[in-house]
Amino acid sequence: MNITISKKLLVDGLNKVRKAISSRVAIPALSGVLIEAKNDHLILTGSDSNILIRETIEDEDLDIIQEGRLLLPAREFSSIVKSLPEEEVKISVEDNATIIKSGKAKFTLNNMNAGEYPRVQLNNEETFSIEKDLLAKLFDKTTFATSEMETRPILSGVNLTVQDGSLKVVATDSHRLSRIVTATEINEEIEVTIPKEGARVISSLFDEGELSISIRDNIVIQDDKTYLMIRLLEGQFPETDRLIPTDFTTELVLNKASFLESLERATILSEDQVVKLDISDENRGIFDNIILEQRASEVGGSKENIIVDEVEGDDLTVSFNARYVIEALRAINEETVKLSFSGQLRPFTLTGVDAELYNVQLILPVRTF
Repeated sequence: MNITISKKLLVDGLNKVRKAISSRVAIPALSGVLIEAKNDHLILTGSDSNILIRETIEDEDLDIIQEGRLLLPAREFSSIVKSLPEEEVKISVEDNATIIKSGKAKFTLNNMNAGEYPRVQLNNEETFSIEKDLLAKLFDKTTFATSEMETRPILSGVNLTVQDGSLKVVATDSHRLSRIVTATEINEEIEVTIPKEGARVISSLFDEGELSISIRDNIVIQDDKTYLMIRLLEGQFPETDRLIPTDFTTELVLNKASFLESLERATILSEDQVVKLDISDENRGIFDNIILEQRASEVGGSKENIIVDEVEGDDLTVSFNARYVIEALRAINEETVKLSFSGQLRPFTLTGVDAELYNVQLILPVRTF
């Protein structure tokens, strides 16, 4: 292999494929980045066996002098390229080593065995297409609610369902749930569960525009330059629609930013992140108020009156994990949010009042007695 390429092109490509490379892999070759020079383009590949990313570079600042295929340790190669002093980078292979030159700098990096890199059967059949902004939004606003526990692996992923003209994305760790539903023109029925690691890279991996999606044993998301393949999780994702209540006894409408700030203050002295919300007639005067209280710990406690836009229904005292509500609020774009309660120990919902997408956040209260 013998190529000349701009540093920026190479750094951008490496930054993308390294999202799929882990230092903790069962196959040593997967700690490397696969580099293939073909005709007038360069292909970079990174994988941890669950996620695979291929980036195709085709540009006037790329010159393929001699084709070739090599495998280099990803961390070291990326660090070298980022440190190079000039924009033009020359890469060539001599014996079993790669020579990297830029300006007065020269590095020699021992090659890994490219023959040990797993062969991957690429799937380029399109099932449907979707705008990158929409797909990224669907995952960004749900993935935070996935489980970190290994006891139920299916809950570590994000469930995507297409049925009857609706596209639904759901994540839950059994203590909270995030669901977004939007209309779609996709005709076929689909249900897959995507590992959170794969869902999280979409925002930073693709440029703006339309993405092609294909689904078999894996899900493939791609555009003209970038190819992302994610191994789907096996198992039945729980039926979550029945968990979301439709009848409520108490509802609040309030400013999201103000409520967020209050919650963040309430957690300063909290060891377990649990706070209490008190809604009662005693708090209602000229303005509607609720009381947010952090129960006393060895360090201390806090109490704050919060003015709300609207409050309707029964008096209620409910405790919950403030971090869950903070993350749920951040997933809602609107300035005003609605909290709907069905009782002290039943799950409650947070929704945006003027949501373009039907975005529901569900939180399970904490029993404090």
